[in-house]
Amino acid sequence: MGLQMRRILVVTLLVSVALAGFLGAVSAENPVPCSVSSCTVTMERFVQTNDWGTTFVNDTVRVSTTGPATYLDLGVPSPVAKKMGSLSVTDSQGMALRAIPLPEDIIRGYLPIRVELPGRIGNYSIVLKSAFSGLLSFNGTTSRYTLTYSPFAIVDGNVTVTYASLNVKIGDWTSIIPSGINGTSPSGTFQTSTSSLSKYNTTLGKLSFASPTQSNLDVTASRVITISQSANAHVTDAYNVTNMGRDIPSLSFLLPKGIASTSGSDIIGRLDETKLRITAQDNGTQVTFTPRFGTIRAGGGANLKLDYELQSGVHITTSSLGEYSLNFRMLDSVKFVQPNLQTRILFPAGFKAESLTGPPATFSSNQIVLEASGISPLSDLSFSLSYRLDPFWASLSPLVWIGLIEGTLGASVLVLGVNSAKAETGGLHLQAS
Repeated sequence: MGLQMRRILVVTLLVSVALAGFLGAVSAENPVPCSVSSCTVTMERFVQTNDWGTTFVNDTVRVSTTGPATYLDLGVPSPVAKKMGSLSVTDSQGMALRAIPLPEDIIRGYLPIRVELPGRIGNYSIVLKSAFSGLLSFNGTTSRYTLTYSPFAIVDGNVTVTYASLNVKIGDWTSIIPSGINGTSPSGTFQTSTSSLSKYNTTLGKLSFASPTQSNLDVTASRVITISQSANAHVTDAYNVTNMGRDIPSLSFLLPKGIASTSGSDIIGRLDETKLRITAQDNGTQVTFTPRFGTIRAGGGANLKLDYELQSGVHITTSSLGEYSLNFRMLDSVKFVQPNLQTRILFPAGFKAESLTGPPATFSSNQIVLEASGISPLSDLSFSLSYRLDPFWASLSPLVWIGLIEGTLGASVLVLGVNSAKAETGGLHLQAS
């Protein structure tokens, strides 16, 4: 390569780097909206409700840009937005993008959400995934459910939408009666589409249906992990379930793989094998809970605790004497939406936390409290904790601990006895003098 060619190449590279830096600065400091003059958009929406009554909305937004655009404003009708449990946005390669809720537009009745775009010119797609609670309701008189949903994302008129489609998975739902939105119901879905979207359209659709398998549950849960002196871990998962749908005969939970000694209890006490059926599966341990007094009736509830041990070498590993790593989750197989989740890790004497990755945490003298907000089946609740246990304390068996405690108590009594005797002797001596 000649000297002149090398000079041209170097100059070209320097200009490219400078231009990239300039465009990055423009994107960061001067956001550019996706507008009618620069963007055209198509949208595909898929709606599905799981067997516990949580509703998922997946939007694939395909963007075609002729100029720089760093964000796209979309919206959710206010009645639906208030029940949103979580929202995530990724590009077509799965890289996370930001989604920022803006102040609610009370007059028009919707929540604007500013979605970050990759910023490049051309064609690309982004995927929005959200989870909702409370969009499903149940009428005990007619024994019918009603799903309320938003058919399309709300646009503000600053972008051209050339196509939008809706697919609602209906599964085994029967006797479906739609309202608000017209569509067809082929092959287990309710479908509709449009070649344009009017701005600020907050119309909601409803599907009334019957189903022998659909449930609608309001759930709060928590987890406590207790680490012993011997580095074993005992887990207690607590569930408070309110039935907002039809009567149900049982509840099933999927516990993680690599556990042992599984048991359960309700507010009365420990459950026997007729009320707590435990089945090993390839992806975990399924626990089926049957209430003591029959079904969980509509409007009724159940409180359940599940206890188990983590098998050594599966979730807890050790690299050297006294050094351990716990790789686990704040909760497993979440099928519901919960505003806040708290997981406590209790530890013994001689414990020292080295590092923790995962959700925000607070430390105190004998526990770590992990907290996550807006949890749903879409949430990543995993964490990793590295810690040390003093080998001296960890090596002591329960019998040795009992011996130490008894010995300490015995020594205390002996010291008190000796001190008391000295006091009495000293008193007599003074009297004699």
